[in-house]
Amino acid sequence: MNQPESTSAVEVPSSSTRSIVFVDSSIENRETFTSSVIPNTQIVTLDRSRDGVEQITEVLSQHRDLEAVHIVSHGGEGSLQLGSSQLNTESLTRYDDELQQWRSALTEDADLLLYGCNIASGNAGIHFLEQLSQQTGADIAASDDFTGNATLGGDGVLEVEIGSIEAPLAFSTETLETYSSLLAEFEVSSFEELQAAIETANDNGEDDSIAFLSNITLEAELPIIESTIDFIGNDRTISGANSFRVFFVRDATVNFSDLTIANGRARGGNGGDGGSGGGGAAGVGGGLFLLGSTATLNNVTFSNNHAIGGNGGRGLGSPFGAGGGGGIGGDGGDGSAEGFGGGGGGTGGPGSDATATQGGDGGDGGIFGGVGGMGGVNSSGEDGIDGGGGGGGGVGSSNPTAGGVAENFGAGGGGFGNGGGGSGASGGILGGTGGASSSSERLGEGLGDGGGREFSGKGIVTATTTNTTFGGGGGAGLGGAVLVLRSSLTALDVSFENNSAEGGRGGSGLDIDGTDGQGKGGALFIIGSSTVTGGDLEFSGNSASDDEDSETDNDDVFGEIEPIEPQVIVTESDGNTAVTEDGEIDTYEIALTTTPTGSIEITATADDQSLISVDGVVFDTTQTLTFSDRTPQTVTVRAIDDPIVENDHQSSIEHNITASNDPNFLVNLSLESVIASIADNDTVGVTITESNDSTEVAEGGFTDSYRIALNTPPREPVVILITADEQTILSFDGENFAPILELWAFDTSDTVITVQAIDDLAVEGNHTSTLSHQITSGDLDYFLSVEIPDLEVSVIDNDSVRCSFDLDRPDLSALNLFDGLNGEFEDEFESESDGELDGEFESEFDSEFESNFEIGRSIVGTDGTDTLIGGTEPLDDVQLGEGNTDFVNGNRGNDRISGGDSDDWVRGGKNDDFVFGDAGNDLVFGDLGNDTIDGGEGNDTVIGSNGIPNTEENPDGGDWMQGGSGDDFLDGNSGNDTVFGDEGTDTVRGGKNDDLVFGDLGDDWVFGDAGNDTMLGSEGNDILVGGNGNPLSAEDGNDLMCGGEGNDLVFGNRGNDELGGSVGDDTLLGGQEGDKIEGGAGDDVIAGDWGDDTLTGGEGSDRFFLISGHGIDFITDFEDGVDSIVFPADFDCEIEVSQIETLTILVCPAGEGEVLAILNNVEASSISDEDFLFV
Repeated sequence: MNQPESTSAVEVPSSSTRSIVFVDSSIENRETFTSSVIPNTQIVTLDRSRDGVEQITEVLSQHRDLEAVHIVSHGGEGSLQLGSSQLNTESLTRYDDELQQWRSALTEDADLLLYGCNIASGNAGIHFLEQLSQQTGADIAASDDFTGNATLGGDGVLEVEIGSIEAPLAFSTETLETYSSLLAEFEVSSFEELQAAIETANDNGEDDSIAFLSNITLEAELPIIESTIDFIGNDRTISGANSFRVFFVRDATVNFSDLTIANGRARGGNGGDGGSGGGGAAGVGGGLFLLGSTATLNNVTFSNNHAIGGNGGRGLGSPFGAGGGGGIGGDGGDGSAEGFGGGGGGTGGPGSDATATQGGDGGDGGIFGGVGGMGGVNSSGEDGIDGGGGGGGGVGSSNPTAGGVAENFGAGGGGFGNGGGGSGASGGILGGTGGASSSSERLGEGLGDGGGREFSGKGIVTATTTNTTFGGGGGAGLGGAVLVLRSSLTALDVSFENNSAEGGRGGSGLDIDGTDGQGKGGALFIIGSSTVTGGDLEFSGNSASDDEDSETDNDDVFGEIEPIEPQVIVTESDGNTAVTEDGEIDTYEIALTTTPTGSIEITATADDQSLISVDGVVFDTTQTLTFSDRTPQTVTVRAIDDPIVENDHQSSIEHNITASNDPNFLVNLSLESVIASIADNDTVGVTITESNDSTEVAEGGFTDSYRIALNTPPREPVVILITADEQTILSFDGENFAPILELWAFDTSDTVITVQAIDDLAVEGNHTSTLSHQITSGDLDYFLSVEIPDLEVSVIDNDSVRCSFDLDRPDLSALNLFDGLNGEFEDEFESESDGELDGEFESEFDSEFESNFEIGRSIVGTDGTDTLIGGTEPLDDVQLGEGNTDFVNGNRGNDRISGGDSDDWVRGGKNDDFVFGDAGNDLVFGDLGNDTIDGGEGNDTVIGSNGIPNTEENPDGGDWMQGGSGDDFLDGNSGNDTVFGDEGTDTVRGGKNDDLVFGDLGDDWVFGDAGNDTMLGSEGNDILVGGNGNPLSAEDGNDLMCGGEGNDLVFGNRGNDELGGSVGDDTLLGGQEGDKIEGGAGDDVIAGDWGDDTLTGGEGSDRFFLISGHGIDFITDFEDGVDSIVFPADFDCEIEVSQIETLTILVCPAGEGEVLAILNNVEASSISDEDFLFV
């Protein structure tokens, strides 16, 4: 396995990814998109706490030649939410450097598809798309209406295109239109738009984003936030106009980023006047009030926000009834002048004044909930509904009865959770209490206490005080910027500037004045099982009127802030890291939770399965990241594409602090690891590579080779047994050949196997050889799952001139062929010949010739009927007949003669001539000398005439003759000639002496004539006749005859001949004397005829014809059940079959009759009547 050294840097290769989908994490149910993208698409989720444009830039810097980028997020007119940032017309200029990097990752005609509501709507939307296209160089598509759920008015169409969009949507239209929500983002530029956006977000129940496009000043209280909302400030400011609390969040989840919250004012209601004054309400959370909620602040500034307690009511004495406590949103009602009814507690609105017969009603719950309870008659007032309104005042006959209880967190005299205590009021968490009655969560003691737990002003001095007129206590001011009640808050990079908390004044009394409320937590007040964690918090210019200047009670904070521990946080995209050996990458982030006092170096080290990068370009197994603040850094992971079959596996990336100037970050501290899952692209297998995509060898000629290699390194050695058939042999080194090789493979290096053809004597034509491969190994992946296909080798046959005769007749003189005859084998044999002859073959002879010679003179006949004679001097002439019918005679000399067109009579004359009949039906004579003759086109008669026989002095005697195309007659005549019929149905005769005669293409008649001739029918269904089968007077010859391709008739005639059928269904007759006959491939009929012949059937189903009295035939390869023995139809004899050693003897008649045939290597017991035919 080849891997980069751990110290080397490797350039990132082009990823197989062609498109990327970025999904903003603010999208609810985003798995709808991440689980349904088109193939070959990488998915990246944007962290909502980071700048999304920068995140996209980091990922795109790792790619080149992307064809499409898809971004899914909340959109608005001309804008798109990306992480904690907003991409719009205004921010495009600020992000120009990043967008230029996007351009570098894209192809020239790449597409950028934006999925979000209304991005392309209006002039602003079109202008935004055009500018974005210009900066990125991409064609852009976006929607000008709602994108998403169809029942909510959305669709899955990106209606507006800038440029030509070629990329398909990353998701199906059905996926978009069945998505549970809309990809909408609220963009606000005014108080009314912000108010409407919060109301809509509360109503739709989805996760929403509200982006500030300009600074906003409140004109009234905003609705309570009761849903999940991401407020994206875009570095804007929201102001409470020094009149209104800015945000109140109840039972919800919110995020605020890049926003300044300023000039908020939360003032508690004043207590009502009465016989005794009502307590003032607490003022809480001038910028942000969190109740039962979860919130995150990131890069937020709180400036000039104030929480102020309400003032206590005046104590007017008799005959007035008790004054109502102040509420969070309104003042308490005054007591009755007749001295009976207590005033109603104020909440969202003021409580009503009491009458002589009935206590005052509690105020409307306003933004905080329900309506206050009705005042009582001679009884306590009714409770407020759902913690909203203050309780009603009670009416008693002599002593005031209790006011009603405000449910949940309110007090009887106060409003929702923040009221001052009224006469006989019961207390809530932040409400004041009155009299002896109080709740289990009371916040103050005494009649007419102000709102604000123990920090309220007091309405009495002692519980035993009687007949005393006193003023109500002042309400507390808590959390000038933020109050956190039963909530969780995470604050990062938050500044608190010039915020304040101040208590309300105590009311005046005829006897005793109420005491002032207290101011606590000028910036932040934490109460009621809340948790606040923070990092990089800054406080300046904040004040609390009554702080104790302690760690948990000072101008900035009341309560405890759990510092974010100095930690290194490793965040994986989508919670995991997944890469592939095919090139798909993934990223994760490393960040510090707090800003270090100096630089921190963190080293990331990957194991041998992956490489990592901090810039997306240079990859290595080790990278060092330097931190000087909390800005996250991205690490890109790429799998090592090794050849090992590991299946899907994992890679571990370890992290350690290797240098630190901050004692909170210790050197050598081991950090969280990343376990990357790797999809393996390797499979076990064996690769065979043939030279030139094929393997071809030649009998007696060239070899060839192929390479064999394992695809992946094995866990244990792999043994490959390579077996050749009988056509080829194999070698590792090209020298030592064997039919079987045993290859041991330990790795993926290849081995060269050389293939050599077995040079047999069989005429098989060009054929194939099969090499088989079998694996054995202790590596079960290879042993059980890998099958190597056979390799087909093309074999060029070189046995085209003669046939093979590799089985000779044994010496039978020492055997008594009649030993063992002890019975009779008699049967009636009846059968019929059932063979049809056919075949297709190719010739291997080229009939084109070239020669260079000295020219003595040139004679050209031109057009017309010419007579051209070369002359009597021994000069070399060139004679061209051309035109009509010519008579051309070369006479003496080594001439080059051409008859030209038409039917010519061409004679070479003396010496060694080149004679061409050319076109037409020509009569061509070589005459004296060893001539080269080509009849050319047409049906020609070609006669070699008096060639000089081969002798020691003249080894090359004889003519070379070609019929050319057409149906020709060729006669070699005297001399050792080589005669080719070429194309057409030819009659080819060797003539006298020892000739080499070829029928070539077509169905030819081939005669060896006198001499020991070699004859080949070649292609076509030929008839070959040897010996003295012609009218010439000559001695008998021993001929070598081969039918070649096609269904041939081969007749040996006289002499001890060798006959071969070669390929095809042939009929072979030995003729006189003892012959050797081999059928070759095909279903052949073989008759030895006269003499003691040796017969070999070869491949196919062969029939051996036996005639009584014609000699003893020796059959070398009789195959029982395949071949047959054939007798004439009139054959009538009792045949006895006997066994002598490995020979089966056929005798007729039984006893010591005539031996008909001897079957080699055949068991006599296997011979039955099914082996005999009669025709």
